Amino acid sequence: MCVIIYKPANVKLPNERIIEQAARVNHDGCGLCVPNHMIKSLDFNEFRQYLPMIKTAEPALIHFRWATNGSIRQHNCHPFYDGASDTYFMHNGVMPMPAGVTDDITDSEANFRRYFAPSIAKHGLQSKSLSRQINAHAGASRLAFMQGDEVRLAGNWHCVDGVYYSNLNFIYNW
Repeated sequence: MCVIIYKPANVKLPNERIIEQAARVNHDGCGLCVPNHMIKSLDFNEFRQYLPMIKTAEPALIHFRWATNGSIRQHNCHPFYDGASDTYFMHNGVMPMPAGVTDDITDSEANFRRYFAPSIAKHGLQSKSLSRQINAHAGASRLAFMQGDEVRLAGNWHCVDGVYYSNLNFIYNW
């Protein structure tokens, strides 16, 4: 199961040991986004060089992938970005694949592009329309959206020292 780590603005990143453990357990790619910028990689050692560049004053989303749908390739790492809504997206869990999707993409990207991004572009990140799309398609998943410096989380999250985790399964594997 993937893990998303959300560091709000003015909160420090988790320590390196926590980040390394999350990557070790979820080893199929990694990505991060801060306002107006994202990084994706299949190589944790390459990825980790970007972590010190995250400013305490800005929000950040970090994703470590455990592939369930879509092949293991950089394109399938999170975050996904939609230019029409200017939104980054990360997902932890499994969602049904929308009908007609035949490309080598993840259930995360397929649902983001088909349902969530159009709703955000038309109605906004905090809209009831997006809430309805999440309720209809996400099930028990955890979702994270970033638009500028605004972040919206959906699903059940765990807060530890001001940082939010989509799950804590990686800790139990220490």
